[in-house]
Amino acid sequence: MWQDLFGSDDEDYAEDTGSTNLHCRTTTLMDEANDNVEIFDQIPGLSLWHGALDHSQQMALTQAIIDADIFGQGNQAMRFGNLGSHLTELAAYIKESNVLPVSLASRAPLFDQAIYNRYNKGEGLISHIDLAKFDDGIVVLSLLSSCCMTMKPAANPQQAIQQGYSTTQPTSPDDATAIDILLRPGDILVLSGPARYYWEHGIAEREVDIVGDEMVVRGTRISVTLRKLLPT
Repeated sequence: MWQDLFGSDDEDYAEDTGSTNLHCRTTTLMDEANDNVEIFDQIPGLSLWHGALDHSQQMALTQAIIDADIFGQGNQAMRFGNLGSHLTELAAYIKESNVLPVSLASRAPLFDQAIYNRYNKGEGLISHIDLAKFDDGIVVLSLLSSCCMTMKPAANPQQAIQQGYSTTQPTSPDDATAIDILLRPGDILVLSGPARYYWEHGIAEREVDIVGDEMVVRGTRISVTLRKLLPT
């Protein structure tokens, strides 16, 4: 099943997975881990794995979601504990990719909660920080359509500390501004450390994104977010 869904490390991606220059950001490629992983100097702990899944892999996972009728009549679904074979394989794939900090990649299970979201054209996501009941290290896989996600400093980082996110002060600069991240189908966004605890992430409600010199027309998009619940 591993080879059927995710292919082998020797296979070349059919899609162009080169990075896209966006405004308001400085980036570096993590050559020692994965040539297609981009990190963001302004937001420690934020990385974007371009083309983590190629087109055939994306379609296999999308078809699995459809076959399982994950959404039913709604546009959101959650899963706890056993994530099922496809997401278990995805988690293993992520673990072996070295996109997560070693301290997080070594935990078991790596993830035990998943949330599926289906966005119709033009729909967005309220800017937020994930709840304190979830551990560090959150990943978001994009399927079907591109969109622009905006990262911005938390409105009240002290509240995040009080909720148990961290015992340290935020590392984002006082004059930090919002940063737009273009998420393409097959990309995996990783939030850890300051990116997870002190930066909000959200998606504006609009049908077209202007990213640098590029115009991105949105379509129906599916996202799969993997998280780990903290012990109660």
